[in-house]
Amino acid sequence: MRQESADTLTAFDEAVTAIPDVVKAQRLFGDPDYLLRLVTADLPAYQRLYEGS
Repeated sequence: MRQESADTLTAFDEAVTAIPDVVKAQRLFGDPDYLLRLVTADLPAYQRLYEGS
């Protein structure tokens, strides 16, 4: 994340919560900032999620 303000973190948390495939999110310190655990039906479903389509 480029900004770590409370508003930015809240917006990110809300966006991640809205994705049903995200089953766990951990905030890390350093780079990367977050570790997300996803569960998708298959690789094409993951690819669609990754591409945002």
